[in-house]
Amino acid sequence: MASNIGNVILDSQEMQDLRARLDSVEAQNASLSAELREAQTAVEAVKAKQVQGGVNVITARDEFAWDIFPMMGYAIKPDRMLSKKGNWQSVKHGKLLRLANELMARVSGVWHYLGTYRFVSSEVFPAQLFRELPEQVQRRVVALAGHKRHSDELRRMLEDGEVTMTKISFSRTGMNQRVWDCLASHAEVNAGDAQAEGSDNSDATD
Repeated sequence: MASNIGNVILDSQEMQDLRARLDSVEAQNASLSAELREAQTAVEAVKAKQVQGGVNVITARDEFAWDIFPMMGYAIKPDRMLSKKGNWQSVKHGKLLRLANELMARVSGVWHYLGTYRFVSSEVFPAQLFRELPEQVQRRVVALAGHKRHSDELRRMLEDGEVTMTKISFSRTGMNQRVWDCLASHAEVNAGDAQAEGSDNSDATD
């Protein structure tokens, strides 16, 4: 028996194959949604303890790059942000300038607690080096600079120095056992130093 879908004729076996592929995609989407909910629950659980214990948790996204993963790295942040309506707003980068932060990141599909990082330095990032950044970092910085409808204009402004950027460097000082215990009790995450020996990875995302 065959079915006519948009002038494309499919026999029963092809219909079964199509349904199987659709079921597989739906299952993958459901799995990804579950993983994201678990990670969000874990992060929120740790953040809920900030008032009690002064814990500062940051999710390392694509604006983070690594000199030596996971020991030394930096984040590139635009100093201004353009709204959907075309209004500019200054950005302070206050969270990354704190003396210490706990970093989480998604590496090769697995959530990792990377450890405790201390602030090292903050400096102007030269516009002429923007094109030398990994592509995923460039895309993320453009996204941070404003609404996606302005992305082409914002990329040009970043490359030309019309929108300045700040490079914030940090280094790993260890691991907060209390944070790790809390994360491990809420989601399937790994300690950053468990798989990081000898790694040099500039593609750590969440």
